[in-house]
Amino acid sequence: MTPKTALGSLIDACIDDGRMLDHESRGATSRKSLVLREISSQRASFLSDLMDLSRDASRRGRANRPSMTQLARELGSSFRGVLGGPSDSDAVSACLRSCRRTESRYDTVLGTELSPRMRDVITTQRRQLVEDDAALLAIQF
Repeated sequence: MTPKTALGSLIDACIDDGRMLDHESRGATSRKSLVLREISSQRASFLSDLMDLSRDASRRGRANRPSMTQLARELGSSFRGVLGGPSDSDAVSACLRSCRRTESRYDTVLGTELSPRMRDVITTQRRQLVEDDAALLAIQF
């Protein structure tokens, strides 16, 4: 995996994760919604840092486009909410799964050859993902 491909992979993961957090925050109670929005905002910050590292002009135009898979997840979540009503537990569980997908992507990228600056930024973000996972677990039930 080239550094450009690695950064693109993380950018895509942060876009999808941020969208999932934002989407699920809309149906959660105020306390849980606040946590989800804070983490979503953090993903936007991650995205900005990764875009600065990337310097790939073609990515900037697609910076906020989610994957088709993410759009399908959002549709499924919305459909589930219509059928059974909104559920905080379901919302947080969906965000936990999303965060863990993102963590996995970070782990894969950290296993590749990166410049020292890229490694520092990505390692710092990866540590924050562990804290986010803990915050999500704390509000799950």
